[in-house]
Amino acid sequence: MEKMIKVVWICIVSNSTLRSRLELGLPKWRKLMSPILNKKLNDIVPDSAQWNTNALEEFEKIDDVNLHVIFVHPKMLKFVQRFKTDNINYYAVSNGDSSFWSFLKLHFAPSKMDYKRTWRAIVNLVEEIKPEIIHVMGAENPVYSESILFLPNKIPVLVQLQTMLHESVAIQSNPQLKYQKACERDVLMRADYIGSKSKRFPGIVREYIKKDAVFVNARLLVAEKANIGPCDKQFDFVYFASYINKSIDLAIEAFGIAHHENPNLTLDVIGGTSESEMQALTARMEELGCKEAVFFEGKLPTHEDVMKQIRKARFALLPLKIDIVSGTIREAMWNGIPVVSTITVGTPRLNKNRESLLISPIGDHEAMAANMLRLANDSELAEQLRMNAATTIEEVYGDNTTRAHEWVEVYRACIDNFKNGTPLPDRILNKN
Repeated sequence: MEKMIKVVWICIVSNSTLRSRLELGLPKWRKLMSPILNKKLNDIVPDSAQWNTNALEEFEKIDDVNLHVIFVHPKMLKFVQRFKTDNINYYAVSNGDSSFWSFLKLHFAPSKMDYKRTWRAIVNLVEEIKPEIIHVMGAENPVYSESILFLPNKIPVLVQLQTMLHESVAIQSNPQLKYQKACERDVLMRADYIGSKSKRFPGIVREYIKKDAVFVNARLLVAEKANIGPCDKQFDFVYFASYINKSIDLAIEAFGIAHHENPNLTLDVIGGTSESEMQALTARMEELGCKEAVFFEGKLPTHEDVMKQIRKARFALLPLKIDIVSGTIREAMWNGIPVVSTITVGTPRLNKNRESLLISPIGDHEAMAANMLRLANDSELAEQLRMNAATTIEEVYGDNTTRAHEWVEVYRACIDNFKNGTPLPDRILNKN
């Protein structure tokens, strides 16, 4: 066995296993403020960042990595909480939602939000752990990723790309995304290595952010167990996301058109939203005449709950604005649900070898509605897409165990390169 290496992950993740080890709840001031602000209390923390849960499951089985996971979590009653499993040391840090002033900023001035206390806690933990390498899961999430800007340059930092906000048109009208874009730029400037096997990302980063960026072949662990067997269906379409405001407006517009053509169609919506956003959606659905055909489930506690609910739909309506390919598209495909989406940088790739989903230009509601009606009216097309998607998703995303061991190889190569100047092997480098 090779020498054990000490690694820190900095990320955001939540699942039922982690939550069972944490003291969670709402602070007293939050309960007192609820009637004043006319906001409903919600103490549910749903699963998030399933790819990080996948990675944790794999690294529990890896013995030559001393892994320390610093993860940001909501509704923490103590600002930092620690626990350990057989192979992993965990450090949960509050995202600041238990702070009165952070709460006000988050809800009323999100573009001015800062997470200085969270960053200080992360930096202090890294200095205590003294890892040989730091792996940051995502560049665009300021609540944790900007913490690395306050770390000394003596520890190599690998930043894993989850998405790429630069060049996205949707950012222009969204202050929060502009803030995240600035975060993405600063974090990638600080990174010593950037993890992605994308052919497109290296060019974007080197043109707009860091001309000498070093990309390594590390990919997110997004594979899930296929579950494409038949099951009872209650809805025609499903739209789901952690927070539905990502693209629910596109979904509702297209559904309204399709529902006008076929009034029997139904849409199930899974995910969180604010009261004001819900009011705007309700008004728009009334204008489109489809309000009674759309059902809102809200946030569901676990990833398994979400998967059970989406399988109640015949098809998935998952338009994208920013994501290259969303996790929801992958999850629908793994669950045997034919997908209607939009054309992004990544979605056409899923049709490269065989048609695996129906896509149309972003904002072309009529074209997306036409694709919805094609699926609803053509059972042979739906079945072909379902089977094609099962093949494609396995081809493109592989298995998590192999990827986890690729990460270990990347860690060792980056540590040796950073400490000793040893050139990174060709198999490690993404040369795009």
